[in-house]
Formats: sequence, structure tokens, C-alpha cells
Amino acid sequence: LAAIDTLQGYDLPVKVGLFTLAFIAEKLTLISEILPIQVGLKTLAPVVFGGLFPGALISATCETVGAIVNFLVGRTFLTEKVRGLSVLGGEPVGEAPWYERLEKAAEKDGLQLTLLLRLSHILP
Repeated sequence: LAAIDTLQGYDLPVKVGLFTLAFIAEKLTLISEILPIQVGLKTLAPVVFGGLFPGALISATCETVGAIVNFLVGRTFLTEKVRGLSVLGGEPVGEAPWYERLEKAAEKDGLQLTLLLRLSHILP
């Protein structure tokens, strides 16, 4: 509780910056796959930012910035590593026929592909 009181004492830009850094760290480390950090941050937001609406709005904005940073890090630094990755001693992913088709589909209609991939884990 002392940490929450301390956080509430900061100015709004500092609180937003700290929340954004927390979401960036959560996204880059994938810690929410193990611990419910994201749920905790979203639950604390109304307390820290003074109400449900401002808390939800600021939390959603910070989470979006975290996701954008995660995307840019992956796109900038990890693309070549993924292409060179070999699964179970097979050919590198970048040389696999399915990967080439996936890249072409992403270039042609990236939004539709993204939506389908987001839904694929719940579809049979």
C-alpha cells in the first residue's frame, strides 16, 4: 500500500511514464504468460489515476504503446534471427515454403492475416 501511496503522489506525466515502462517491460519479457502482471496493472490504474474512466483510458494507451514498442523491437532486431532459426534440425524458417507464403500474404493483406492469426488459437 505504501508503494501505491507513493505512486499517487507523483505528477501525472511521471505516473503515465512509469505505467508505460511497466507495460513495455511486461510485453518484452512475456511475463504475463506466467504471472498476471497485466491484470494487476489494469486493476491499479483507476486507483492511481483517480477514477475508472481516466484509469482505463490511460491504461489502454500505455498498453498500446507497450505493444507498439514490442512490435518495433521484433521487427527491427529479431526478423533476421527468426529467418535463420532452424526447428528440430530442419531447414531455416526463412527458407521454408510456408514462411514465404506467409510473407506474401502479409504484404498483400496484412490486416486480414493478422485477424485470422489472432483467432487461430480458438478455432478448431
